[in-house]
Amino acid sequence: MPRALDKIRQASVEEYLHFEETALQRHEFVDGSIFMMAGGTVQHAQIALRLAAKLLESSENTECKVVTSDVKLQIGDVYYYPDVMVSCNENKAERRFFQNPCSIIEVLSDSTEPVDRGEKLLRYRTIATLQTYVLLAQDTVRAEVYKRLSDNTWRYEVLEENDTLEIPCVQFQQPLAAIYKGVLNT
Repeated sequence: MPRALDKIRQASVEEYLHFEETALQRHEFVDGSIFMMAGGTVQHAQIALRLAAKLLESSENTECKVVTSDVKLQIGDVYYYPDVMVSCNENKAERRFFQNPCSIIEVLSDSTEPVDRGEKLLRYRTIATLQTYVLLAQDTVRAEVYKRLSDNTWRYEVLEENDTLEIPCVQFQQPLAAIYKGVLNT
C-alpha cells in the first residue's frame, strides 16, 4: 500500500492539528495516522497554479473561494491538502480548512496517483456539496472528471486537448489546452 511508506505516526485529531501548526512540511491525516506529503514537480505546480488562477478569475464576482494546496480539506476526522479547491459555502470564521468544496482538483503524479484515484475518490464523493472531482495528468494534456448528477450518481468522463473543462459552481469553462499552455510546450 503506497500510504504505508509515508506514515509518520498515529495521533488524535487534536495532536495532528497541533503538530501541523508547527511542522515545516505538510502532512495529511487519515484514519488516525499522519502521512508526509510527497514533493511535487515544476509541471505539477504550474498546472495547479494555472488552473487556480483561471478559476480565481472566473469566481471574481461570486461568494466562492479558490485555494491551492496550502489549505486543508476536512472530511470528518480526515484532513487532506488537495491541489486546488473551490468552495461557495464555507464558514467565514474558519481559516485553516474547507469542509464544503464544490470542486476538487488533483494533479496526478506517480507517487500520489493510487491515493488520488482510490482513497481520495471514495472519500471526496461523500462530500454533499462536491459537484466535480478533476484529475489532471502532468505529462500530457488530459483530464478525468467525475461529475455529480442531479440524481446523486456520478458520471466519469475523459477530456483531451481540444475538450473544454467545466466547473459548474463558478460557471467556469476553459479549453483544456489553455490550462496546460506553456507547461508541456502546448
